[in-house]
Amino acid sequence: MICMFYAEDQTSCIAYLSSEAVGALMIMFIVLLGVYGIFKIILRLMGFN
Repeated sequence: MICMFYAEDQTSCIAYLSSEAVGALMIMFIVLLGVYGIFKIILRLMGFN
């Protein structure tokens, strides 16, 4: 667990970030980039730029 935000006393953590959440976000980002790339290729094949 990684702490994202600390409280004002700098000892208690407000928001935790788990490694699973980071992994899920990275996978989502990679999938979105892949979909965007495929979409651009399809548009190019159809004759749009």
